[in-house]
This record gives sequence, C-alpha cells and structure tokens, in this order.
Amino acid sequence: MAGYLRSATQLEADSLRKQLEAIVRYARDRGMQLIRIYCDECSSGLRIDVPSALRQMLRDIESGAGDFDATLLLDPGRWGRFHTPDQSACLEYACRESGIEVHYCARGLDKDQAPVSANWSIRTGTGPGTGFPRNSSARWRRKWRASSAASSGSRRPTAPTT
Repeated sequence: MAGYLRSATQLEADSLRKQLEAIVRYARDRGMQLIRIYCDECSSGLRIDVPSALRQMLRDIESGAGDFDATLLLDPGRWGRFHTPDQSACLEYACRESGIEVHYCARGLDKDQAPVSANWSIRTGTGPGTGFPRNSSARWRRKWRASSAASSGSRRPTAPTT
C-alpha cells in the first residue's frame, strides 16, 4: 500500500501527522503493509500541473513502477482543492483503471469504499433542491428516454430532488 498526504500550509503540520496516523491505523487494522508515503507539504492542491508527490504517485501508477496495489488517503479532499469534484473523481478513476484500489481512511468513510464520485450531486439548476445524486442520473436518463419516446418530443421529465 502507498499513502498520500497533503497539507496546504506550514501551519497545517499537525494535519500531516493526523493524516499519517489515520492511514497507518487503517492499514494496521486491515492487515495491510504500508510501503510508501507520498507527501505534499504546503501544497494548495489547486493545480496538479506542478511537480508534486501526487504527480509522482500518478506517474508511478501509470508506468507500473509503483510497487503497491492500493493507495490510502484520509478523505477525498486530499486529492486536491479542485474547482469541481470531477477532477478528484478523475484521479480516483485513473488509479482504479490501473488496478490500484483507493481507500479513504477517515472515520465514517472507511466503511463505504464505493467510488466517491457516485456520492456527489449533479447540479440541474441554481435554486435549492436542484441537485440529485450522481448515482440517480442513470435512472433519470432512462426515465427521460422512455418519456421522450412515448411523447415524441414533449417536455422532458424534471430531475429528482434530494
């Protein structure tokens, strides 16, 4: 297993320690061997195009040079402070596509290891109640297609609200 840690400023040194403790505890409790830690200290996480431990981890995964089969992060926010959740989902997807499992170690997240992108909402408007869980989108598309076919061009159904 490999771990990834990120803190935004030097003032968050305690954050790195807490992340590491949670990752080590998670690995130990599950009989996993933690063999490598990638750490970005003082990294805002807003950009992935700068040299970083995250980029190195991704290069190791893509090239097959990584000698690990899973990566452990405290929570999905450790990927970076991106403008959209889809950017974090892309990184998670790249790991999973390369055969690298992704585990989130924070209490509460450690039970459900479904891809984090399945739990995000898609915004369908600007007002309250205008989003719906991403995992509902396939069901909504099927409903829309069935209604479109039946009415041949009438109004689309509205998106479900949460």
